[in-house]
Amino acid sequence: MGLKPVDALTANHFHFEVPGLISPHFHKLEGISKKSGEVFIVDGSTNIKHKFSSQLKDFGDITLTRTLDGSVDDISMRALVDSCLNEGFRFDGNLVKQHNGQEAFRVLFLGLRIKEVQYPSLDTASEERFDIKYVCSVSEWIEL
Repeated sequence: MGLKPVDALTANHFHFEVPGLISPHFHKLEGISKKSGEVFIVDGSTNIKHKFSSQLKDFGDITLTRTLDGSVDDISMRALVDSCLNEGFRFDGNLVKQHNGQEAFRVLFLGLRIKEVQYPSLDTASEERFDIKYVCSVSEWIEL
């Protein structure tokens, strides 16, 4: 007989730490992924494709979203974006996931580089937040 679950983590209650920023208030993080490459050999006598790992790891892009809020972090993020886009600057960051007020786990992102900034559509009748999306390439991430 299987054991009943004790608790389930939610996809909220997290923060993302970027060195040099006080509190950038990222409220959405998308795209955490990693995969391994693949090579294959076809067996000529059976036409079965045998698949093997290429042992090359690919860490997908992540997208961080924050609201333009008039804080000093607006200026800091603009400077970080400029450094990444104009100079190829890379930085490290930490995702800290909490559950019931306690740290549940942490993910260290290495070699982040903001490669795209997406501003929202503007509409004179809109009541939506001015959310900016930052698409970042990732060299590697490690769950701590």
